[in-house]
Amino acid sequence: MKTDTLVEVPITDKRVDEICSKYNYDFPKITARKINDYLLMGMKKVTESCPSLMEKYTTAITLQERRKEEHYALLLKKKVSGKKLNKEENRTLKNMVEYAELHNGQPLYERNKDGQMVKFKYEIITTHTASKTQRCYEPLQDGTA
Repeated sequence: MKTDTLVEVPITDKRVDEICSKYNYDFPKITARKINDYLLMGMKKVTESCPSLMEKYTTAITLQERRKEEHYALLLKKKVSGKKLNKEENRTLKNMVEYAELHNGQPLYERNKDGQMVKFKYEIITTHTASKTQRCYEPLQDGTA
């Protein structure tokens, strides 16, 4: 709790209670990375009914993405030069090529004319997004939101 402010969120959907009961309120541990992976898969499915999630936005490149691009370039260079890739390198390159084809080819991440990374909106959304998103709706007449 960052602000030391307690926030109570009423749960009105009985399915939530069923899920909580199923785990006896002792939930399995999951990493933030895994949650974001699941969120990405879910958001990609939602694009079918919400096309605005397919809009492209410029975003900062992370250190991990920069390293992935560098690794991709090295593997491509090695393959083009005729050097043999080991099994792991072949698998990694295959996955990266598929990703690059899905995102406009090379480099691994699409860039605009200014060299800034461009991603679909659904790819930018993470669990952190929700914590930084302000409410964008009007309160109801009775004062509740």
